[in-house]
Amino acid sequence: GHSTFTGSVIIATLPSSGAFFLTYETSKSIIRNSTKDGTIPTAVINSAASGLAEVVSCAILTPAEVIKQNAQMSSRGSTLKTILRFRRQPSDLFRGYAVLVARNLPFTALQFPLFEDIKETLQRKLKARNGTENVDLARRTAITGFSAGTAGAIAAVITTPVDVIKTRVMLAAGDESSPSKVDKNCASSRKAVKNRPNEIAVLREIWASEGARGLWRGGALRSAWTFLGSGLYLGVYDLARVWLARNRVDNVTGGM
Repeated sequence: GHSTFTGSVIIATLPSSGAFFLTYETSKSIIRNSTKDGTIPTAVINSAASGLAEVVSCAILTPAEVIKQNAQMSSRGSTLKTILRFRRQPSDLFRGYAVLVARNLPFTALQFPLFEDIKETLQRKLKARNGTENVDLARRTAITGFSAGTAGAIAAVITTPVDVIKTRVMLAAGDESSPSKVDKNCASSRKAVKNRPNEIAVLREIWASEGARGLWRGGALRSAWTFLGSGLYLGVYDLARVWLARNRVDNVTGGM
């Protein structure tokens, strides 16, 4: 039940996060090395690299997101039962990929340039105040966490409408994959697929029934949650990355 569902989300999140940071760091390095004359602004490089990383990450994360949304809405939230609902149309596990990318791409493209800029500004001010180029690991982690949280909260508010649409599209995929919703007759199945609501249809429905308020439903909570999540996520990532880099340098130096 719940523990299995949680485990499946973690299993999907780990490789998607790994793929994101691998693609992000590699892309940044390639773009910077190919434009050493500085013709491309740093913000554009960070935005492009994070956008590419998000496209790769979402391909891994989408099936887990679809299963998660439908398991949460089911009164019998068994992960296995939820997965079996998609056996007729396995491709439905990737339904919502486009809208997940559409939500995460602008979010990430906004967050990472903001994050890098805020972090560099705060680190520069701290170095100037202390009169040293060195920033201890604890303060660096705190700066990284605060910068990531602030940038994430801003990006979360702006992209809330796409998140609302994404959630409804993914829930519709689960409803229409259920045997009780889709007739066994092939013609009926094709009709059900054809009549599925797309992102534009969902947007029109929300706007007609709830207006702008419906598109920003949960925006404040999402912003607060993103502040905490992004702060911890990128703070711990940066802490581990810097600690490992310093350890590697110390080991090399000590071995010489």
